[in-house]
Parts: sequence; structure tokens; C-alpha cells
Amino acid sequence: MRRLLPAAVGAALATNLPAAVVYSGEQNIAIPNSFNGIYLDFTDGNNAATVGQSYTNPGTWDLNLFYGGAGLWNSDTLQPVTAAAATNAAVLKLSTSDIVSGSNTFPPLSPGFSGSTGHMGVGAQQWLDSGETGYIGFRMLPASFTSNAPSMPVYGWMHVTLQGDGSSGTIHGWAWDPSGDPVLIPEPGTVALAALTLAGCVLLRRKRPPQRR
Repeated sequence: MRRLLPAAVGAALATNLPAAVVYSGEQNIAIPNSFNGIYLDFTDGNNAATVGQSYTNPGTWDLNLFYGGAGLWNSDTLQPVTAAAATNAAVLKLSTSDIVSGSNTFPPLSPGFSGSTGHMGVGAQQWLDSGETGYIGFRMLPASFTSNAPSMPVYGWMHVTLQGDGSSGTIHGWAWDPSGDPVLIPEPGTVALAALTLAGCVLLRRKRPPQRR
């Protein structure tokens, strides 16, 4: 199990990434081709997450992807954007310029957890079995967080490559807006540039000599 530190990226760095949005940075976490898969538990509103590779019951994590991403299970505090407002409905593959908000369709809050079926295939907003990159939009409830919890549900996205052919998939990164506002999925290059710019600013500040008094 490992802990990922938060990374905040502001509008001053990228016009397509609003100031309130917090971004994980590039993570590139492998989704094993196994039933255990990988789970993420978002514990901090500033974007810290716990990642584990062993199966646990729903409620102790937010999202569990397994068999390379062909299987997907969500807890009662995170609901992905789905094709229907029903338990076990197919999770949709979103694209850049799509908006995640309360206008999207999500699984019901009760019975609490849900597992996606039918998100792999050749249809619209499906992932190809041979591997395809896209975005999972989601709504996350304040109860998911143990620190810096927002006062309302937040909307976000997760950049993933899902595999249905026995290969390992990848979780590239994720972001959400703690203010509860709708979230625009930006171009991948925009996010990467913002992250690199932020890292450069931090490095420059560390190298700057102390000011004389």
C-alpha cells in the first residue's frame, strides 16, 4: 500500500484547468490482469489517495479496477458516470472537452456500491478490448474524505487506459474540483504542461538564494 501526495494545479498555469481543480499529477498506476486488481481510496480533499493491490470489501476504498480494467467496482461514496441510473450500469468512456456535473447520469446511492458491466466493446463511449485510453467521470461524496472534506459532492475525472484482452491497464491520473462546480476534461497536453510548469516553479524557488536584509 502506498500514499500519493496531493498536487494542485491552477488557472495561471493552464487556461483549461480552473484554479480550484486539484490534479494528481501523472501517476501511471498499473491495473493488474487479476481479480485483486488495484483500488484507490481518496482520503483528502486536496487529492491525497491510498492505493492498494489486494481485494477489500466496498466502503474501504472508492474505486477498484481489475482484470486490466475490464472489471470496475465503485463504493457508496464515489459514483462513475454511467449509461443508466441503475446499479451495475456500464461506465461511459468520456473524452476531452466533456463536462462532468450533476447533469450526468450516475448509479443510485443505494444500495451503495455498484459494478460496471458492458463498458468494453466497440460501441459509442465504450473501451476497445484491445486497449483504449479515455476518461471516467465521477461524483464523489464528502463522506469519502477523512480530512479537508468539501461540504458538497465534487465532480472529477480519471484518465485511464483499460484493457480487456488479458493485458494490464493503466491509471494515468485524476482531478476534481473541491468547490463542487462542473469539471471540464482538458486536453492531456494541457494538464501535463501545467504539472511541469508547477514543478519548475517549485524547483526555481528552492534554488533561489536567500535575500539579503
